[in-house]
Amino acid sequence: MSESEDRYQAAYNQLNETLVAVQAEHERLHATSETAEQNLGTFADAIAAAADSLRATIPQQPEAPAESA
Repeated sequence: MSESEDRYQAAYNQLNETLVAVQAEHERLHATSETAEQNLGTFADAIAAAADSLRATIPQQPEAPAESA
């Protein structure tokens, strides 16, 4: 190969490696985002369950009759 072809091949290889690394990082971030969203959903479910449990333990007060004017 000529020097120009060697430089082209080296640049091409470097570009290809960079694209592979960018793709891997994109996939990692995407997976992390999905995990974070799932964790947030689980957290929200746990908060809702705790609120329901707390409501169930608090004695219900009868509603005061509305005053007529």
